[in-house]
Amino acid sequence: MNLLGDRLRLLEKQAVLTAKKIYANTRIGEKPLSVVSLATRALLDENVPSDAHICFIGAGQTNTLMAKLLKKAGNFRFSVFNRSIENAQKLADYLKGEAYTLDALLEFKKPVDVFIVTTSATEPVLTKEIFNSIPKPSAKIQVVDLSVPQNVDQLVIEDPRTNYIYIDQLKALAEKNLNFRKQEVAIAKEIVKNETQSFVKLYQQRQIEVALQHIPDEIRSAKEKALQVVYKDKVDQLDGPALQVLHEILDYFEKKCVAIPIKAAKSIDLP
Repeated sequence: MNLLGDRLRLLEKQAVLTAKKIYANTRIGEKPLSVVSLATRALLDENVPSDAHICFIGAGQTNTLMAKLLKKAGNFRFSVFNRSIENAQKLADYLKGEAYTLDALLEFKKPVDVFIVTTSATEPVLTKEIFNSIPKPSAKIQVVDLSVPQNVDQLVIEDPRTNYIYIDQLKALAEKNLNFRKQEVAIAKEIVKNETQSFVKLYQQRQIEVALQHIPDEIRSAKEKALQVVYKDKVDQLDGPALQVLHEILDYFEKKCVAIPIKAAKSIDLP
C-alpha cells in the first residue's frame, strides 16, 4: 500500500503545472485543425443571424459533429434532410428541429439561411432547381459542402447569392494551422524539457526527505530514553523548576535536531 502514492502525487502536480505553463506561454490551442471545427468557424465568421434557419442535408457523423457545435453557438432553427428518415429524426430530435426525407427538399418552402451538405452521394444533392425553389430570407446564402465529391451543383456555387464554404478550402486552412501549431509545439517541448528537469530534482529532493523522515521519531525516542532510563536517577532528584527547565531545553534541542538534517537535505545542490 502507498508504494506509489507519493510519487504519483508529485508527478500529477508537475504535469498540471507544466500544462498550465504551456497554455499560458504558447498559442498551441488557438487554431483548429478539424474540418468540422474550421467549417463552423468559417460559417459563424459570416455573421449568420443568431436565429438563422439551418438546413442539414445528410445526417451522418460529419453533420452530427457540426450540429453539436452549432447548437452551442446560437438559437438557430434546424431542419434535417436525409435518405433515411430514422437518422434524420435522430439528429432533428437532438437539435429540437424537424426531420424530412431527401425527396422533400424540392417541396420545402420554409426560408433557409444556411445549407450544410454532407452525404455519400456521388452527384449533387443540392441542385440548382432545389436551391431556387427554397425561399431565402437574405441576399447572401451560406452553403457549406463537406462532401467528397462535392454535393452542391456548380450552378449553385456560381450563383451570386451563394457564399460557398467547401472542404478543399478548409483542408488548405487546416494545413496552414498545422504549420502554425508545429511552431508552437517547439516552444511547448522546451517547456516540457525544463519542467522535466525540475521534476527530477524535485523527485530526488523528495526521496531524501522520505529517507530522513524517521529522524524525528528517533530523536524523540532518544530523549525519552535519556529521561526515563539513562539519567532517570538524576532526573528524579530534580525539583519542579529545574525539571521544567530541563524539559524546555530538551524540547528545544529536539526541534533543532529534527530541523537541521531536513534543512541540510533541502540545500543539497542535486545534479
